[in-house]
Amino acid sequence: MLTGLLLIFGLGVEIEDKTGRKFEPDCVVGLVGKDLELTIRIDKALPNKKFTIVEGETKGPEISIDKDGKGEATFVVKTTKRVGNKSFTIQEGPFKAPAPAKDDMNKEIIATAPTSQKGPSDQVVDIYFVFGTPREKASAAKMKMAMKLVDEAYEDRDEPFSVTELVHQISINVNRYYNPLIHYDPDKAWDVPETWGRGGASCISNSYFLKSVNDVLGMPGKFDTVAIYATPDNPTRARFDGVNVAKAVKESRRGELEYYLVDERNTRGGRIGGYGGMNHYEGCLVHDYQGSRTYYPGGTAMALKDPNAVLSIFRALVWARYDTKRDEWVVVEVIKSYKGAVMMRRGLFGIR
Repeated sequence: MLTGLLLIFGLGVEIEDKTGRKFEPDCVVGLVGKDLELTIRIDKALPNKKFTIVEGETKGPEISIDKDGKGEATFVVKTTKRVGNKSFTIQEGPFKAPAPAKDDMNKEIIATAPTSQKGPSDQVVDIYFVFGTPREKASAAKMKMAMKLVDEAYEDRDEPFSVTELVHQISINVNRYYNPLIHYDPDKAWDVPETWGRGGASCISNSYFLKSVNDVLGMPGKFDTVAIYATPDNPTRARFDGVNVAKAVKESRRGELEYYLVDERNTRGGRIGGYGGMNHYEGCLVHDYQGSRTYYPGGTAMALKDPNAVLSIFRALVWARYDTKRDEWVVVEVIKSYKGAVMMRRGLFGIR
């Protein structure tokens, strides 16, 4: 059982667990499989007031305020069966039973009063049960988005996911939204959902976001992001720092050339004379778990064990020149055509 401390100042909530970690007022974090025991302490209330803890329609302990405006009680929140959230209300006054209502037959029925329906002095406390201690600072907004993605993963599914299955399904759902023209840095990863109405964000942006989601959920294993690319001297070997690598160039009779990984947007499928669809790299989420490593390429539904297989997302590695008239890069020379299965990307550009 986890033990924490709630301090209420006016309508504010501060939470500190037994390890000394503090949480946002609207974001109490517990662990799946462990009930959460909270000591609720009210300070600076009007003397001789009474508060009641209410979870759904269930009455919890009462908190009696002394002459100094202080009071406390202990309350246990039962864990959820899987990652999920609960809430309870610290209600001013004695327990308010749900108001009776009448149906068409004039029979009394009990109306459920959600905990969000609170009085002006009531305080709603949100509890989020996750896999483990978040590796990224939690907030209510982050937790709500992470829970939404978990709920979507479980849509139309009754049996529980394994860890790797859940990571994969969340990746599939996020990577439905893909637009290679919209980029975010890691510190802006939680802005990625704002792009879903515009098709989505780039492969590396989606990967940054997925890492943050899994980290805030305390998902078992270690998560990272890589930008996989290949070089002309070894076009079938994956390299891993495509975001920061200095691009090689070479001179030709047609001018200066740069090398690119070409995708389906190219007008000739990566062949000589084809315009557009140029990429420096493929951004991937990486998950190390139980001695195994899996790569989730951004903008795809794939989960791959071999990083070299990520290159097969592309049509080819090419040398290209910039056509100033068309304002596009055009393929001049094919270094390597990738004969593996070409993967589909879904999003603003359909098949990429």
